[in-house]
Amino acid sequence: MRRALPCLWLLVHCSGPSDTDVFRPDDGEETPAGSGGAASGTSMGGSTDGGAADVGAGGAPDAEDGGAGPAEGRGGRAHSPPNPSFGGAEQRGGAAGAEPTPTAGQPDEPEPDPDTVAPEIVSVSPADGARGVHAQTAVVITFSEPMDRTATEAAFASDVAALANGTFSWNGAGTVLTVEPTQPLPYAEVATLTEPPLTIGIELGEGARDLAGNPLAPRAFSFSTFRRYTEELLPNQALSGSLRSDGTPGLGDCAPTQSTICVGDSYYEGAFVQYKGFVSFPLEAPSEAAAIESARLRLRVRNTSETKDGAVIQDPFGELGALLVEPVRYAGLGAAAFDAQALAEARVFATAATPGAVLAGVVPLDDEALARDALQLRLAFESENNGVPEANAIVFDAPSSRLDVTYLVP
Repeated sequence: MRRALPCLWLLVHCSGPSDTDVFRPDDGEETPAGSGGAASGTSMGGSTDGGAADVGAGGAPDAEDGGAGPAEGRGGRAHSPPNPSFGGAEQRGGAAGAEPTPTAGQPDEPEPDPDTVAPEIVSVSPADGARGVHAQTAVVITFSEPMDRTATEAAFASDVAALANGTFSWNGAGTVLTVEPTQPLPYAEVATLTEPPLTIGIELGEGARDLAGNPLAPRAFSFSTFRRYTEELLPNQALSGSLRSDGTPGLGDCAPTQSTICVGDSYYEGAFVQYKGFVSFPLEAPSEAAAIESARLRLRVRNTSETKDGAVIQDPFGELGALLVEPVRYAGLGAAAFDAQALAEARVFATAATPGAVLAGVVPLDDEALARDALQLRLAFESENNGVPEANAIVFDAPSSRLDVTYLVP
């Protein structure tokens, strides 16, 4: 009888027995299908058809079916496992779940509609009609969509050269334009607060457009800067004068009855003493929104140290250095005022003086001066004394002192 050829699993792909070649479990001889023999347990698709498991001569099932492993029968071999490359799902129609291949003639995605929406201005800073704009303020314009930067910059105009020739910059998205002035914006110099402020006009004219070429409707707006208003203030005589470091009243030109402000050093009863000068000015803001921009002190020199026939015997500036001025706070002329903490860094007020001259200089400001309704100043030389018994001092006339305060008023 014809024997089935053995299948070499590692060398040749086998698909298992066909429907016409089936091993008989008892003697290994082939039996035609349909003649009562057992059906093979593996089909071309790799799935079982319910047939009996292949066994060898000893009747033991294959290891694939949970038995002890393949055994050779009389003249036959146990079947090798089916080759999954034959008859699998991929061989009979492809992997499950694979996306279908686009067919020829399938329509493309529709192109988006062109941008026909005109851009708009979302916000402007300073706002249209704003008052009291600071000189260093930049103009910032926010748009509803990215703009053509070159075209939009060319459409920008102003009636003030500092902005008309300003420096342009954009945010990364191209939706915010910033115009930095090339110099401080001008203020209106007014003698009275009935005079109007300076109005600055801004315009985005024709030509500004978005990236799609849609034009921006022309837009004009304006704002006004601060008014600069200056007042001359007189001193508070009761809080203006001199103090000595030893707590004793001054002598000679520096005596309290002389209405003077003395600054420098002296030698009294075997000890060096220092003079500091004080001057206080009452403040009253011209309006609630006003702020102090600057203050300028003017002091008339009555005498410098000892003079003889107009000649200076001692030069306090040469001996003690520069004359400094600083803002302080005090309730009365006493030890507390002499040692009071400065409210701002001292500034050089003068480096030389002659009798009869008027010294003038900008003084450092106390941020809370308006709230306290007074600006109080203390004067002192850089050095307390020069170690020489002779006096080195400068004497100012207190009643003639003045403070020119410049306010910024919306």
